Amino acid sequence: GFAAAAISLVIGVTYGGIAGYCGGKVDMVMMRIVDAMYSIPDMLYIILITVVLEPSMGSILLGICISSWMVRTQVMTLKEQEFSLAAFVLGASRKRILFKHLVVNSMGPIIVSVTLLVPSAIFNEAFLGFLGIGIPAPNASWGTLANDAKRFLTT
Repeated sequence: GFAAAAISLVIGVTYGGIAGYCGGKVDMVMMRIVDAMYSIPDMLYIILITVVLEPSMGSILLGICISSWMVRTQVMTLKEQEFSLAAFVLGASRKRILFKHLVVNSMGPIIVSVTLLVPSAIFNEAFLGFLGIGIPAPNASWGTLANDAKRFLTT
């Protein structure tokens, strides 16, 4: 759960920050890609990647990370604020404005999203384990344990 949240944080902040800061056609193209990805349920991505790449922690982690991005709207709002304009006028580079001013000031919503992503990733993995396409047998998972215990519920 923590690994998926950390990887999604890096991808989401970078991708969303670039889209939000650049705006215009760059933002439009980048967000159409995200819109296309959001039109398909997250669990379907995770199942397809797990089945294609073989069930392993890496494939599940990849599937969870692909479906969890954030940040763009917060950056778009903050780039219009006075401190962003002041940094630009003082000669700060676009990269510095993005990562030192906009992303830092967006940390509140980012922390909330990452915090909610950790249990979501754990439950997604447990669901895959319950279906039998999660982490392979020698490793324990909540889903595989629940699947093994399912037959004892009626006795």
